[in-house]
Amino acid sequence: MASTEDDRAKDDWRLVTNPVERRRRQNRLNQREYRKRRLHQTQVVRRSPDVPETDELQILENFTAAAYQSYSLGCPHSDHLLSLTKANVYRAFLSNLTLIGLVAEGICEADVLSPFNLFGAAQFITNIPPSLRPTTSQRSLLHHPWLDFFPHPRARDNLIRAQGTYNKHDFCLDILGFWNPDALDNMLLVWGEPHDPANWEVTEGFIKKWGWS
Repeated sequence: MASTEDDRAKDDWRLVTNPVERRRRQNRLNQREYRKRRLHQTQVVRRSPDVPETDELQILENFTAAAYQSYSLGCPHSDHLLSLTKANVYRAFLSNLTLIGLVAEGICEADVLSPFNLFGAAQFITNIPPSLRPTTSQRSLLHHPWLDFFPHPRARDNLIRAQGTYNKHDFCLDILGFWNPDALDNMLLVWGEPHDPANWEVTEGFIKKWGWS
């Protein structure tokens, strides 16, 4: 018990003013939480790629049900159908994050590092679908974990290597257009299990803007 309390004291970053030391402590905490999640999820990943129930997912489920109901009644609302395809991409994002042992909470923090940077060869790498397993670039080049959810290894490598040459905020909005009311067209479409690259479709708009990835 004393050892646990000592570890918590060593990792308490809230009063640390040195940015390097603060980030070091934050990453240690992230590593510890990552190990706990992977231990808990080992059997879950083997059984099913389903995402755990969350408030956000419940909202998506309710919206999806309403959209399908309007479609089945023969009076689909155009805004329902448009937003449904966006919701599917966001659902895919959450599902793939779960498969690699992450959660959406805190994923948008600017200074969060990918767990593959922190661990190298992940402890439970065999439980991750082949399309999501980390590449050499993911293990060796520092990057934000949100880039790890694409089920296309080459695209992940291109995005990681090109960091600093493109606007990450614009890219994120284009991918997760569900939260961008000004985005009329989807950049990506998902038609099945999100960890399978064959179930993703890139649109003409995506190719024009982000074809280099």
